[in-house]
Amino acid sequence: MLSEGLDAIWESSRHNDWSYALPIVLNVGTVVLIAIAFVPIKWLRWTLNVFAVLAMGYFAIEYSSREIEEKWRIRSEWVQTNQDSLTENERSAVLADGANRVLGPILIGGQSTVFRAGIVLAVLAMVRFAIVRKKTVPI
Repeated sequence: MLSEGLDAIWESSRHNDWSYALPIVLNVGTVVLIAIAFVPIKWLRWTLNVFAVLAMGYFAIEYSSREIEEKWRIRSEWVQTNQDSLTENERSAVLADGANRVLGPILIGGQSTVFRAGIVLAVLAMVRFAIVRKKTVPI
C-alpha cells in the first residue's frame, strides 16, 4: 500500500506537461489523412497515406515517451525529497519501472495510431467507395 503523499503524486503525475501532445498528434494526423483523401491520383494518395501514418506513428510514440518520462521524473523527484517518510518498497516502486518506460510508448502511441489511422482510413475508403459507386450506377 502506498502512503498518502506518494499515492497523490502517483496519480497527479499521470497528467503532466506532455499529456496534451498525443491527442494533438492524433487529431492533426486525422486532419492530414482526411485532406489526403481528396488527392485524385490513386498512387499518390496511397503513398501520402503511408507516409502520413508512419509520421503519425513516429510522433505518437515520441510524445507518449516524453509523457511517460516526465511522469517518472516527477515521481522520482518527489521520492528524492521525501525519502525519509517512504518504505523501501515504495522507493523501489517509484524508481524501478523499466517495462513502462520501454514498452509504454510503443503500446500507447503505436496502438493509438493504429486504431485512429485504421478507423479514419476505413471510413474514408467506405465514403470514397460510396461516391464512386453512386457515379457509376445509373439511376
